[in-house]
Amino acid sequence: MFSPAKAAFVIEVDSDTMFAGETKTLNVTIRSVGVPDDLNFFVFDLVLTPITPLPASSDDVRFVDPGISTEPFAATPSYVFSGNSNAAISGNAITSTTQTSYANDTLTITDLSGDFNDIPVLTSPTLIAQFDLQTAMNAATGIYEVSVIDPFADDFNGTEPAMSSVSGFIEITVVPEPSSMLGLVVGILGGHLILRRRHQQDFRMRGMT
Repeated sequence: MFSPAKAAFVIEVDSDTMFAGETKTLNVTIRSVGVPDDLNFFVFDLVLTPITPLPASSDDVRFVDPGISTEPFAATPSYVFSGNSNAAISGNAITSTTQTSYANDTLTITDLSGDFNDIPVLTSPTLIAQFDLQTAMNAATGIYEVSVIDPFADDFNGTEPAMSSVSGFIEITVVPEPSSMLGLVVGILGGHLILRRRHQQDFRMRGMT
């Protein structure tokens, strides 16, 4: 006799590259493992941790405070509780910033179905949250991990699925210097002129034959 497979979810955070002084929106998704499982409630934290360089100023990257109103992603069809979000019905935010090591380095994400009924989670990634990251104007180049901490979920019957996660990584890169950009433009234009001259010469040679 076979016992039913234990429910399991995977939460995954986007990775991306950012420049100093930039703000970018990233996604967090959830998916079932094996077969679609039911979801009624979830809560977890995202925590920013500098990987390199160390011991550089760790607050070069922060979560943007979303405020107290429901975020726009809750109204999108791709949201896991789309059209049935308790937070959206009550007008509350799904995400909120707090502090682990420095201000706004932690984002708490939580919601439940508006009618308290279960929502099936597909085996393909489904949006569970969006968040904004902001880098300081003088941010040093380096890599930050966005890790999922203490994920918890259950269904209407109180079944607690096994939870796993995939961290996101944010690489801060240097904005190209104006001189570098100028050199790139000059190089492109120079190559274009060379190709144009060769084309004109080929055309003249064909006219002479």
